Amino acid sequence: MKKVLHVVIFIIFLVFSIKAQNLDSPILTEPPDVDIVVPLTTTLDWNNVNNATSYEVQISLYNNFSTLVNPSPIIVTSSCYQIPTGLLNGFTVYYWRVRAINASGTGNFSAPWSFRTAGTPAQEINSLEEVVEYYTVINSVNAAQIQMLLQRLDNALYFYAHNNIFLANLNLQLFKFRVYILMFSNLISTSDGQILISNANKILVLINGDSPLSEELPVPSEFELKQNYPNPFNPSTTIEYTIPENTRVSIKVYDILGKEVATLVDKEQNSGTYIVIWDAKSASSGIYFCKFKAGSYTDTKRMVLKK
Repeated sequence: MKKVLHVVIFIIFLVFSIKAQNLDSPILTEPPDVDIVVPLTTTLDWNNVNNATSYEVQISLYNNFSTLVNPSPIIVTSSCYQIPTGLLNGFTVYYWRVRAINASGTGNFSAPWSFRTAGTPAQEINSLEEVVEYYTVINSVNAAQIQMLLQRLDNALYFYAHNNIFLANLNLQLFKFRVYILMFSNLISTSDGQILISNANKILVLINGDSPLSEELPVPSEFELKQNYPNPFNPSTTIEYTIPENTRVSIKVYDILGKEVATLVDKEQNSGTYIVIWDAKSASSGIYFCKFKAGSYTDTKRMVLKK
């Protein structure tokens, strides 16, 4: 009889042990594990775990979870948790992880993710400026373009500080417009551009209290070749142009004798605003001409290379 009882107990223990072992680590889904701004009462999401009856959520200022922001364990029965008001501080990075629970025990914690809570509009604009300046450090974007982006953010910060919300909004929208141009001209990656645009949208929400304006890039109304900048330059310069319709575009550079020295663009392009950079480090100092042809439209700009 005792042997039978021992066998039964062993089987029960084995069943519960198997159930405990079947508790997979949750896979976190929202918010994404990147430097993205989230509200103070954001919702944390993860996938459902088979055999789980509840979940433990941990939130900490430290990636080793040495201390937790919540005074008591956070136990929820669904695969999401909306952080209540008063638990988090603004403009702060937090780490979070989750583990599954059932009657037989607990599973392993998920890999930790992080998020940053929204600060004031001024804090967020300053933070976005640091992100933009990073591209200067890694030399991935032309310095003149970086300065244009930073100028838009500086203007937005100035006007917000002086309570001119309309002009603050306008400069943030112009910042987004410039980022779109850099993306479409392949001067910045789509992923990096989307991060800049996303954070600019978060700032617009902070300022306006609702959704920002449409992100659609406006279609130009006319063909235009803008003057290169800087001019004079050394060794590279930026050339911006607009086309109001889909057409074949050609941009070539000629020296003062009329000899072609560079072909910058020669392909079909959709309507929009584009940027191309001429790196003239192999060219000699002097006067050059940029010839722009789009369909039947042509224009030429004078450029000066000074070494």
